[in-house]
Order: sequence, then structure tokens, then C-alpha cells
Amino acid sequence: GRLSANLGAEPLDIDLNLRVARVDLDGLLALSETATTDPGDSLDPGEGGFSLPSEMNFSFDLSSEVLIYRGQIVRQLRLGGALADSLVTLAQFQAQVPGGSDFSANGTLQAVEGKPQFSVNLEFASDNLRSVLSWMGVSTGEVPADRLRRSLLTLHLEGVPDSFSATDIDMQVDVSRVTGGIAVVTGPRLGLGAGLTLDKLDLDAYLPADGSAHDSAGSSSSEERPSPLALLEAVDANFDLRAQQITYRGKTAEQLHLDGTLAAGEVTLRRAFVGKVANARLE
Repeated sequence: GRLSANLGAEPLDIDLNLRVARVDLDGLLALSETATTDPGDSLDPGEGGFSLPSEMNFSFDLSSEVLIYRGQIVRQLRLGGALADSLVTLAQFQAQVPGGSDFSANGTLQAVEGKPQFSVNLEFASDNLRSVLSWMGVSTGEVPADRLRRSLLTLHLEGVPDSFSATDIDMQVDVSRVTGGIAVVTGPRLGLGAGLTLDKLDLDAYLPADGSAHDSAGSSSSEERPSPLALLEAVDANFDLRAQQITYRGKTAEQLHLDGTLAAGEVTLRRAFVGKVANARLE
């Protein structure tokens, strides 16, 4: 690698170019968990909040051929960008993750009123979503083996940690596609806004063949899972959801539209519409 710095320049000018053959992130995280931390060494930004230096120009190009994380290999990791005028520009972040999958991102980060404000474009493509989910610790055992394969995702993420939006969402899983946007506001009560459109979804294709696995799993762990009603009480939402076609238990519904709000555990529907189901029309 290479590190160059112009210490006499104003602002300070630093350039870092580093390439590493292998990084064991699992090992580094294990070391950090066992290390003792002085209570005074807090990362809390304090009353001044989050900030980025203005008296420095810093460019970086970091890469690793192999990264070990969660027991598996992430390949061709690369991170490139720059800090200038209190603005971080992420020109390139890319990685090949398990499951024949590619992830990439670019965007900006700056301090606004003591908070980190981000604007990021994300892209993800996979030929084996099931493998990626397993790597992330998500169980897919009850879903038939021919599902959760090909997946594509693009979106734009913008905001601050306690108030952000995901727009221009375009997600494909197997043969289904969802587009639209989501807004999130955190706090004592989670606030959600969702405008999403689904083209088609065959729920039968994702259920266990005999229908028994879900029931047995649900009966053994129902006491550990929060009830749907408890979740409704904790969230306020404004939603506009559409689907061109949904199949369940051999029945197909078309042109579905659900528009409404959720507040203090009470759902108010402005419109609930099903264009066609079993040759009937519901509105």
C-alpha cells in the first residue's frame, strides 16, 4: 500500500491506498469483545453531536481479496472515496458476498445539526438468495428449495438515523417484483410510511408442501414471539399497498388495493379493493 501526506498544507492533505490479501473480521470482532474499555473512552459525540473535520482532505482506496465474516468468505471487497470540506463522498463500495451475490453502494455523508446525514444508492444481485439469508442468520428451512433463488434490488436511502426514507425501490425475488418507497421515523413509537406495488406473488409456492411445518413451528414458539396486536400498538403507519395478482391456497385475487392508516393500534381504511377473486369483485 501507500500513504502520503502533505503536513504543511492547509488544509491537511492525506492519501491512503491499501490492499490486503486477507482480513479475518470474525477474529477482530472477537478480540474487540474481550478487550476492556475505560468508561471514559466513550464514543458518545457529546453535546456537540456528530461532526466531520473541515481542516483536512483525505482520500482513500482500500481493498481486500478475502474477508472472513460470519464464518464465510466475502471476496473482492473495495472501499474508495474522499473527505473534503466536511463531506465524505463514497465513490465505490463493492463486495462479492456468499451465494454468488454482488453488493455495491455509493453516496455521501455529512453532519447536519449534529447528526450524520446520508444519501446512498444501493444495488444487490444474487443467484442464491437462500444462501445469503442463511449467512445472515435468517432461517429458510420451511421454504421449498426451488424458491428464494434469484434476487435483484436497487434503492436510494436518504436521511438521518432517526428519520430516513428508501425511495426508488425496485426489488425482485424469484418471479415477483416490488416497487415503491418507504419512510421511517424512530422514537417512542415507530412511524412508517409505505407506498408499494407488487406485480404478482404465488404464496402457495413458498409454503411447506404438506402445510404442517409452519403449524408445528408456530405452536412450539408462539409464546416467545410477540403477538401481532402488540406490534400494531407500537407502530403508527400510513400505507398505500397495491398488488396486481396474489395466489393463496389455489385461489387468485387480482387488482388488490389497500389504502389506510394505523394509529394507536387502530386501523382506518380509506380504501380496500379487490378487482377479482373467484370471479367476484369486492370493494
